[in-house]
Amino acid sequence: MESNNVSMKKSTLWKGAVIILIIVLIFFTFRENLGGGSTGNVVAVGSKGLYADLSFKELCVQTGGMWMKMQPTQNFAPTGQPACLGCMQSGGDHICNKEQYIQALQTQ
Repeated sequence: MESNNVSMKKSTLWKGAVIILIIVLIFFTFRENLGGGSTGNVVAVGSKGLYADLSFKELCVQTGGMWMKMQPTQNFAPTGQPACLGCMQSGGDHICNKEQYIQALQTQ
């Protein structure tokens, strides 16, 4: 009878350890998204001017865009230009030029 209680306690301990492991893995997977509360449009201002210290790729990622190679679009329609590395705005167009992307950010 006593060995039966010990085996039940061990199985409960293993179940608890597995649950804790899963929680820790989830935490480390999503820790950047926890408690942010920002919209993704926060960009540090450099001493040389707005966005000056960031590469186009860094600016894209920090403002909530996705960096990819794709044909540029304007008003959600392809422009006919060849595919290029650029930023897909969140809910907007694919822009291949940093200055044009900054102008688009300022009009949002």
